[in-house]
Amino acid sequence: MTNTIHNIIVVVAVSGVLSVVLAVYAYSIKSTFSGIRSFMWMSIFAAIYTFSYAFELTSSTVEEALRWTKAEYIGMPFIAPCCVLLTLQYVGLEKYVTRRTVPFFFVIPAITLLMVMTNEYHHLFYSSFYARPDAPTLLVDIEIGLWYIVHGSYTFGCLLFGGIMLIRHWPRTKSAYRPQLAVMILGQYIPMTAAFLYLIGLTPYGMDPVPVTISVTNTLYIWAIRTSGMLTVVPVARSAIFESMRDGVVVLDPHDRIADYNQAALRMMPQLGPEAIGQPVEHLALPIPSIMEQLRKSELRLPWRRADGEECLYQIHASPVFKGDNQSAGLAIVFMDITEAARMHQELRHLATTDGLTQIMNRTYFMHCAQELLLKTRQTEQPFAIILFDIDHFKSVNDTYGHDTGDAALRHVVSVCNRFIAEGQLFARYGGEEFVIGLPQSAVADAEAFAERVRAAIAASPLVMRDGELAITASFGVATPGSGQDTLAAMLSRADEALYAAKRGGRNTVKLAVPIRLSRS
Repeated sequence: MTNTIHNIIVVVAVSGVLSVVLAVYAYSIKSTFSGIRSFMWMSIFAAIYTFSYAFELTSSTVEEALRWTKAEYIGMPFIAPCCVLLTLQYVGLEKYVTRRTVPFFFVIPAITLLMVMTNEYHHLFYSSFYARPDAPTLLVDIEIGLWYIVHGSYTFGCLLFGGIMLIRHWPRTKSAYRPQLAVMILGQYIPMTAAFLYLIGLTPYGMDPVPVTISVTNTLYIWAIRTSGMLTVVPVARSAIFESMRDGVVVLDPHDRIADYNQAALRMMPQLGPEAIGQPVEHLALPIPSIMEQLRKSELRLPWRRADGEECLYQIHASPVFKGDNQSAGLAIVFMDITEAARMHQELRHLATTDGLTQIMNRTYFMHCAQELLLKTRQTEQPFAIILFDIDHFKSVNDTYGHDTGDAALRHVVSVCNRFIAEGQLFARYGGEEFVIGLPQSAVADAEAFAERVRAAIAASPLVMRDGELAITASFGVATPGSGQDTLAAMLSRADEALYAAKRGGRNTVKLAVPIRLSRS
């Protein structure tokens, strides 16, 4: 064995060691990169290949060399498809790497392994296997068979395809990730170039240079792992982001034709599909006239019934899409599902404006709305009235029948009053057993008549309980603005005084506010 062959064996053995180190590292680290398993198996197969080749170089007989050659093919045919899977996962095309598709990548390598192991019966892989007469030590050479051509073409095609995919990914890769991408490209093309030189007979003594080059690519992988976080920090492909977005996105070209869409948009609009590409935006059949004109001005809200029948609310906006030279490439229409946000907003608004027990306005919201009504009626010189009333002897209801019955009495009174409340009128729980009504466009006589109708209806509608009926009455105070400068607080104060006058007058009656302040008893 010459020093040159000895040195080559050492380098090849180092390749195997580095492959084992990389495989162990890939197995042990925690990474979200989907290609970590592909890299691990690629390193395992590379270790089998390189160690077996090192032992082949130490062989003393052709038969021993043939045994180690067969061992090489336990690993070598499977390296290239692992490279393809790793590439697809690196550039964000994981959707093509599934349990269904992965076995197809390994069909030809598996047949290659079978052919090598049984070659002496058919000679379809090697037509002959012999020692080179011009070599300084035992080195074997081959005459290729038909399946060797299939195997070589598949391996070369896998590496070429993987390299092309990575090169195409280069312009879309940020500078921070380009060192690891360059290593990925070299990891494909250095072995491929070496294999090509081997196949055309340009290597010394017909030796396979690929195991030697693997030491180079492994060193580059280790460098990329150390310097740029390869296998742990990888760029997320724009296509992966696009497809994983929860918001539906439809991309239009400059002529408002459908150019692309993501899965969220397809779930929302089943009319999207391959046949929709190139169709005008009207193909979406959105129930909005002149949608593009409106979207270019502002955002839109669109109620939508999805394919599964669920009612949703979408917020739609359009964002310009630019090419690398800042030229317009069209528009991206984004459909944001705001159904849950709108529901929560409605619930919060309901909690903020509604009395929990009676489900009518609460005092705070009434004051806000009544103030706006008072200002509006003052500007239009229209009348406005406030009615305050509370349930007579309510404390005794609670004391005698319990608070549950008291709550039922409050809800009962509200149900009676709601029969009289028209659109535009305000009705709220003012506090405890006290209620307030705001009547726009109602003069004092109209308000008094309204209050009398409500009072009579309450008195004529006892609360039906399990063991009988409970008669309920209420006392009312009515106030209208005393002057153009009268405030809402002043009106409520005078309505309150009139209410207490009604209570002092025997209850179950209506009293009008008078200029003279009434004292309470």
